[in-house]
Amino acid sequence: MERIYRNLSKAEINQLERQTCSADDWSKVFVSQYFISEHIDHVHFSGKVYLGSFNGEFDLPGGMHKKAGLHHVTLHNVTVGDDCCIENIQNYVANYIIGDHTFINNCGMIVVDGTSSFGNGLTVSVLNETGGREVYIYNELSAQQAYIQTFYRHRPSLITRLKELTEDYARQHTSNYGVIGSHAFIMNSGYIQMYV
Repeated sequence: MERIYRNLSKAEINQLERQTCSADDWSKVFVSQYFISEHIDHVHFSGKVYLGSFNGEFDLPGGMHKKAGLHHVTLHNVTVGDDCCIENIQNYVANYIIGDHTFINNCGMIVVDGTSSFGNGLTVSVLNETGGREVYIYNELSAQQAYIQTFYRHRPSLITRLKELTEDYARQHTSNYGVIGSHAFIMNSGYIQMYV
């Protein structure tokens, strides 16, 4: 089901500002129909930002419970799904689509800088430190495909075709935005940057 977003109301902007939030341009902050601003504080918004609802709760190890919300974070060109908790980001999160029920805590920076294929299409040398047995990697790479790329070098047309398929896959998955899936937990990470 596709989410419908709307602009913030003047009352919501005033409440967010009372909760020490700011924006380069409030007209570029969009919220879902179930949005409530109660669990958002010390947040700076820049670029286009889309926010889901913040009604859920996380059950953490040790019996700790934490409400969904945004606390002490800067978001730049980010979409945040429903019932996420993002807090204590020392620098910022930029150019990401974050899925529902995702927990991100105590990270330095999470950013996609420019266009990235996210590792798809890269070559990795295997079995031989001097090269010549490269494997073209991508998200769907199987052990069987890696074996063929490694041991069937005597079939250059096959290797060329596998490389072309990998490059095509990489082109299709190249983006200026990264995706953090639903129900992900990212904690105590210093620096996550995608630029390849």
